[in-house]
Amino acid sequence: PSYQHMTSRLSGVSLLHTWRAHALRYDDALQQAAALDAIAPFLERIKEIEEAQQQQQQQVSEAPLAPRDAFVKALLRWFKDEFFTWHNEAICPTCGPEAGEKTRLVRVEEPTQSERADGEPGRVEVYNCPCCSAEVRFPRLNDPVRLLQPDWRKGRCGEWANAFCLCLRALGYRQVRYVLDTTDHVWCEYWSSSLNRWVHVDACEASWDEPHLYSEGWGKKLRHVIAFSMDGVVDVTRRYVKGQQKYTEALQRRAADVSERNLAASLAYATTRVRLTTTAGAEAAASLARGAAADLIELLALHDGACDDCGHGALQGRTSGSLAWRLSRGEMKR
Repeated sequence: PSYQHMTSRLSGVSLLHTWRAHALRYDDALQQAAALDAIAPFLERIKEIEEAQQQQQQQVSEAPLAPRDAFVKALLRWFKDEFFTWHNEAICPTCGPEAGEKTRLVRVEEPTQSERADGEPGRVEVYNCPCCSAEVRFPRLNDPVRLLQPDWRKGRCGEWANAFCLCLRALGYRQVRYVLDTTDHVWCEYWSSSLNRWVHVDACEASWDEPHLYSEGWGKKLRHVIAFSMDGVVDVTRRYVKGQQKYTEALQRRAADVSERNLAASLAYATTRVRLTTTAGAEAAASLARGAAADLIELLALHDGACDDCGHGALQGRTSGSLAWRLSRGEMKR
């Protein structure tokens, strides 16, 4: 569904369950095995990659990360530099990427039956080639395993976040979230046991623990930022805006979308229902409880003006996507 559609139905419990069902796919053993096969080249080179990362940290005098956090940071860089590709526009199979002019988006439509069977796209972008007038279709796939297959591995932020979430779960990071920003972006979070908090990760930007990247670096005027996982749904907007004043402004911007009371009630109801239907062992249940408590404490602390310094160094504007596209969205360095 479109971001506008999601915003208009944000208080609808059915929508929240749809997203939760999507998150549950990351727990499927077969899908996790497929993800590990796909990222095998990274796993084979992990020692080499981690050594290069340690040398870089020493050069800039960064404090060493715990192994599990350093692993995610290395995976992010490899995923962006060597594995996945950003999709700007479809390439005409006849004229190729060397054609004199780029294809142009002419419409968005429902997928055909055969397209639905190959990656479960929610919609299809249809482009026109100005050189040969052919139509080129680009399905926006939702199946994370299909996204990781060698003949695909491309897309925009939705595909990147979807594929990366599955990779994290396959690597044993149990608590992983798919995070939706209703002003048109998505990314991931994972629970760091060493930091005892949720950590922001954006695969298409290779960004680790920079929650203010969007509001401070890109200049986005955030409204709702909602985290979805197999364990529930949480409004994490406060984590992604710096300072109480900017959070107040975000609340004012989103006031017309859905009332705060209705949103909180819907999130709480959806989370309670999914947890009642989740079968978990004692250790997993204890981990979930710790994560929920730490999440609440962190967000309350942010409301009090503390803990607002997450992130490392200067935040830059958006790097993913063509320059013209980024400029049109106003997401370059402020």
